[in-house]
Amino acid sequence: DTVVSKGVTFNGEYVKNDDADTNGYVAGFKFGDAVKTGDVDYFVSYRDIDAGAISSYTTDLNYDKNTGIKGFQVGLDYKVNQNSNLKVTQDFTKTQADVSKHRTDVEFIINF
Repeated sequence: DTVVSKGVTFNGEYVKNDDADTNGYVAGFKFGDAVKTGDVDYFVSYRDIDAGAISSYTTDLNYDKNTGIKGFQVGLDYKVNQNSNLKVTQDFTKTQADVSKHRTDVEFIINF
């Protein structure tokens, strides 16, 4: 992560699969930092990942290795208490073949 200004960070990732001659990238910004109870941060990212660019063993549920994905993701993290966060994301994405893959994801994360 690269700090752009106070409370704003930039993140970028690039992947290349030489065996399949595919690649992809994700670039995004995060605003704020959900550290203390009641804190909220917001994020937005754009991704363009070819089919086959990422291993089928990925833990990213927002990626389908057979179709690839491109589009925006927006969301927020809310610090519920010292050991838990609520994360809400909305994908406005399509496969590389232009099929809509919009998706809403709500996660309650417990750290211990």
